[in-house]
Amino acid sequence: MDLIKITDLTTQLDISSRSLRYYEQMGLIQSIRPDFEKYRYYDADTIERLKQIMVLRKMQIPIKDIIRIYESDDMSVIVETFVNRIKVIDDEVTALSELKRIVNEFLQIMIRNGIKKISALPLIFDEMGKEYEILEEHKPITFEELKAVDEKLTKPLDIRIMELPTMRVLSSYLHENKRKSDTDLFQKWLAQNNILTVGTSNGDIGKHERFDYIDTETNEYVCILKITDDFDLDSPFVDFTFVGELFAGVGAYQGDDMGQAYDNLKSYIENKSESFMIDYPYINQTHIDCLGEEVLSLYDDKARYELYMPVKRRVNIDETLDDMSEIENITISELEKCESILTTENIDLNTMVSEAWEHNMNDIGELHILANMDFQGSITPQKYKIPFRVDVVIKAETDNSIRLYWGKGAVILNWENNESELRVQDPFTGRQYGFQNKGGIPIGEYVKLTWIVGNEYLAVIVNDEIRHIGKKYPYTRTLRSLDLSNTIRIGSNSKDLYTSFVLRVKSLKISKLMQKTKIHIKKGALTIMQRQSNNILPKLRPQNIGYLGENYPFNGSMRYLMECIGRDDLSDYWLSAHVNGDAYTFVYSPYKGGGGDTCVTERLFSDEDETYIKSIFQIYGYECTYITKKQINENKQLFIDMVMNYIDKGIPVITAGFVRAICGYEDNGKTLLTLEWDSLEPVKFNTEQEIDGLLFIGDKKREVSLDELCIKAITGIPNIYCMEKEGVYFGHKGLYKWADDIENGKYDNFTKKNFDVWEYYTVYIVNIATNVSGVKFGFDRPNDLPNLYYKEHKCENYESFLNEMNLITSEMNTLYQQLSDIGGAFNITLKALQDKQNRKQIADKIREIGKVNERILSAFELLKY
Repeated sequence: MDLIKITDLTTQLDISSRSLRYYEQMGLIQSIRPDFEKYRYYDADTIERLKQIMVLRKMQIPIKDIIRIYESDDMSVIVETFVNRIKVIDDEVTALSELKRIVNEFLQIMIRNGIKKISALPLIFDEMGKEYEILEEHKPITFEELKAVDEKLTKPLDIRIMELPTMRVLSSYLHENKRKSDTDLFQKWLAQNNILTVGTSNGDIGKHERFDYIDTETNEYVCILKITDDFDLDSPFVDFTFVGELFAGVGAYQGDDMGQAYDNLKSYIENKSESFMIDYPYINQTHIDCLGEEVLSLYDDKARYELYMPVKRRVNIDETLDDMSEIENITISELEKCESILTTENIDLNTMVSEAWEHNMNDIGELHILANMDFQGSITPQKYKIPFRVDVVIKAETDNSIRLYWGKGAVILNWENNESELRVQDPFTGRQYGFQNKGGIPIGEYVKLTWIVGNEYLAVIVNDEIRHIGKKYPYTRTLRSLDLSNTIRIGSNSKDLYTSFVLRVKSLKISKLMQKTKIHIKKGALTIMQRQSNNILPKLRPQNIGYLGENYPFNGSMRYLMECIGRDDLSDYWLSAHVNGDAYTFVYSPYKGGGGDTCVTERLFSDEDETYIKSIFQIYGYECTYITKKQINENKQLFIDMVMNYIDKGIPVITAGFVRAICGYEDNGKTLLTLEWDSLEPVKFNTEQEIDGLLFIGDKKREVSLDELCIKAITGIPNIYCMEKEGVYFGHKGLYKWADDIENGKYDNFTKKNFDVWEYYTVYIVNIATNVSGVKFGFDRPNDLPNLYYKEHKCENYESFLNEMNLITSEMNTLYQQLSDIGGAFNITLKALQDKQNRKQIADKIREIGKVNERILSAFELLKY
């Protein structure tokens, strides 16, 4: 029996493995896999039937009708199927013929009457009455012609280009037989072990976490599920790293349209797209050509799918190599404005690794490297993506070069064959460029070397002197290079294998640069992140609900952000307020009014200090990027584009200063839409005004549960209470300072005209009132938290701690009511504050509140063990 291998069959008949798999699932064809073979094979009868199926599909006969044809020996079934198809075609032809007649008559009358304006169309319509004859030429039909007709009648594809992230996945491949995929056992095992909610990102549909694909070598149906990096549950299945990058996506319904949608997508990318070409990555050493993801299930029998085909830019590297041009008339400040820094990391030189003969820190904190020609470099512990900047202070003690590497990219000073020449290698292609008289540096002296691999420019700067700035390097011409991660290496090279060299590194800084928005592809039918002029998030909600005591806008924004990224479990105002200290920390600044100085987040967030905000996001398990007012003003349009990108992805952005959530934009970003307080109607903000700061959520680094978050909120309280900042007083210290200021005449110089009671007094009362209700939040939920905490920390005094916190809350409620009774709360008057006897009563009551508040710290002593 002659057999043909699946890989040969797909090439011979120009059919996808996904279509073959689907026809096999539907029972139309069968494959054979001989013992000890990893490939599937097809016999002659199956191939003949497959050819018949392909003809029927090109005639757009539905799969269900094809199944009926093969299940019945009755010729009438075939006749009925073709007659029904002819009727459908007749209806379409009639409609198209009628449309063709109308269009033709419009054209003829317009030409005949010299009409040039669209307003005359109704007049033309009244005059039309002639019939238009359709002439048909009959001739034999070939399969190629049938295929061409089918392609013409196929509706245009709604294709999207997107980036799928690199991630660790668990697959349905079996450990005991890595060529075998058992999807039924895989789904059963996931359900039995609750894997879709534990150790993964929930695996929700449409979240780019669950995919299927067809192994094109074996025709095995494979399922993969995203798992966290620390997932260590023993399983019978293979896990591996899925390499993401760029994919072209098209929607289809599971069933009749899936194979056709795949074929159409592949045909379009291969034959019509001027911007992209198919890219075949390898997953777990398995050649795949398409991923499937369920995104919507409105019907049990017809789930909506997205098919993702790996693509890359149509870039002819040979054509781009000679495009690189050296830029002369640009200053360092102009360069830094174009390639602006987002964040900078000072690398601990102790963490650098290598296999050099000697690689250690000396007594004065320098990294000492002794090696020879085989040396592969001193390597950073982390990987970095383009665009980035490296600043290193380094010394060559022997007659050798200094080199920095990233992937295929490199910069070489004191190049061994010509020490005065600078050598630069493109990070994507490895192509090397030489620049005469720009590479020499002194031996035995420290130099500051800066290497910028930016969005637009590649630059080399030595001791603040520009040695080279180049534009149109090959890596800037391809999108794929922007998603590759590599370590930074510091290296050198000796004259020969037997000659050693010495390098000394004093400091190393690596900066993440702002990545420019990818907007349009010229002339291509495909568009990346196509910009809209107006856009708004689909789900709006009030930022804060005042009658519930939600007075701090950062926590309302945080709740909204968590909702929008699908973390409903963490989208709680009071959870956020307790994690960051707003719920229980009184904040007082005697040198300013109220406003932004009455809670932790508003005070620290508006001070352009990203350390505190980053720590909050780390507790939630996410990275974040904070852009300061200064950075925004240097390149405002760049950051507005970044805001628009986030909104287009369905993610809000949080502003600093007057904290609010950006939920949309208008007029190409000239106006931003923000959520404020208890309104569902967005407020418009003109971006010509100053923006105090922008906070963007980044990648999720780890899975965090509500229990873990509550525990971190509890254990973090003492640190927040003990914070110190010049001109700002936190917790009980703030209450004591405010009481002293009241008694010492803080309000004596005010008049009724210039005394804003909210700004200068009641805003602090809100702070107290809110914290009275908020201080116990973290100890009340979830209900099993005390037991969880007890198990986690083995703390015998936890019940005593809870009792003390209950007493503190009760006493603060009582004292707050007493403060109101003496006219020192929301019922305050300027007269009372300027009367020495009245204000002393008020100040003393606030001190009493401070004393009770201070007991929170002593309560935490009970938790020490």
